[in-house]
Amino acid sequence: MRELDTTLRAELGDAGWFTKMEFSQGMRLDADFPVTAETHPEFAALIEEYYDDAIENEHMKKGGENARYGFGQCGLPLVLDHNTPNNSIALLWAETDGENGKHAMRPLFRRRQRHT
Repeated sequence: MRELDTTLRAELGDAGWFTKMEFSQGMRLDADFPVTAETHPEFAALIEEYYDDAIENEHMKKGGENARYGFGQCGLPLVLDHNTPNNSIALLWAETDGENGKHAMRPLFRRRQRHT
């Protein structure tokens, strides 16, 4: 965020961007935090085997080619106390009936959908 702020400030100038921006965080996630097939091959195999593309809707498809690794392929192994983000790994939050020969997905942590 700080890098993006610096870039935007340089491109837009003070008149085109906020005059003061403060950043804070409760926890900082490392760059290797997201799950990928390369970083976690055994887990990726489970994701591939138990994924049901029935969870893909128009909103989810805007973020990437599929939702295996969540919206935008973010691959976050993340659950928050108030919700499970849709950019987290689908096996954590997705629920399907398992039609068309696919495995039914049962969420470990339920997700409150914003788009229906």
